[in-house]
This record gives sequence, C-alpha cells and structure tokens, in this order.
Amino acid sequence: MPMNRKKLRWEDIGQEPDLPTGIYTRRSNDDQSSYSPAAQENIGRNYCQMNQLKVVDVYLDDDYSGTNGRRPNFERMLKDAQDGRIRVVVVPKMDRFARDVILCLQTYDRLRALGVVVISVAEPLNFDTPMGRKFLTDAASSAEWYSRNLGTEVSKGYAQKFVQGGWIGPLPLGYDAQFDIGSKGDRIKGTGRAVFS
Repeated sequence: MPMNRKKLRWEDIGQEPDLPTGIYTRRSNDDQSSYSPAAQENIGRNYCQMNQLKVVDVYLDDDYSGTNGRRPNFERMLKDAQDGRIRVVVVPKMDRFARDVILCLQTYDRLRALGVVVISVAEPLNFDTPMGRKFLTDAASSAEWYSRNLGTEVSKGYAQKFVQGGWIGPLPLGYDAQFDIGSKGDRIKGTGRAVFS
C-alpha cells in the first residue's frame, strides 16, 4: 500500500464522504439468482447514496462463474484498487464476489492490504472482526457448495435424460425438435424428441 494512502476501516463508511467506490456485479449463465445486473447495480447505488459514497465505476462480469478469478472486470476492479482509483468495493451479496472459499478470502485479504473496504449490502458485517471473518468464511463456503452441488445436479439430470432416450446438447444437422401439443396449443413438457427433417 502506498505510504500516503490511509487504510480505511468499516467505521469510516458513512463518516468520510465521497470515498471513491466501485460496485461489483456478476451473473453466470446458469445463475438462478433473482438479481439481474441492473438490480444488483441499483442495490449498490442505493447503498452508496445512503452512505455518501462516490460511485466511480460499476464492474459487471456477465456470463462468468464466481468460481473463476479470471474475470475481466473482477481483474479490472482489483487493478483500480491497486492504483488507488477506488477505496471501497460494494457488492449486493458476497456470492456475487466469489463462489470459491480460497478465492473469496484471498481476494478480500488482498483488498484489505491495500486499505480498501469490502461491503456486502445483504450481509452488513465488518469482516475484519472475528465474528465477521467467521461469517465471511461460512458465506463463501455455502456459495462454493451451491455452485458445486448445482453442477452435480445438472450432470445427474443430463444422465437421466440420456437414459430415457433424450438428446443432450444441440440437435445434429438435419434434425428438428418436435413436441406433443396440449389442448391449449402449448408444448407438453418432457415430450420433446429429435426428428429427422
């Protein structure tokens, strides 16, 4: 951390006006979260407005898994923190930040070493306290479990579909998907099949 940069504390939020802040948002392609990127940004902006934080950038990684630390805007956020462009990072929820325990804790510690405060709007705890650190670790562990378990369940669903004769992946060239149609003209769920066209 540069010598002239003060290490912010949780207590400084809301007390020191116009701290340069970045809002980090993320959505993955298999995300079941109700948070759209716009909703995540809105949550972050509302928090910043209530706490006199100055939003200098919004970092969105769309279609990126939280288990992956190689996200373009995640890396850009870290560089901006390193360069002193932002002093606070606001996320709507810590599972947007990372869905991997090691990645979450190492990145959090890296930002704190730079004097940057990380705030989760949904989990308003000081992660520097013993209880806050425990919660951060538990939240990261739960987020990682969710991600890994989702992958297992999807794989089991694909395996069951294959056993039942369903097609996995895009249809081969020359085939169309056909479904049985109900009385209201809607497709009947589970009746899809690949038919040579």
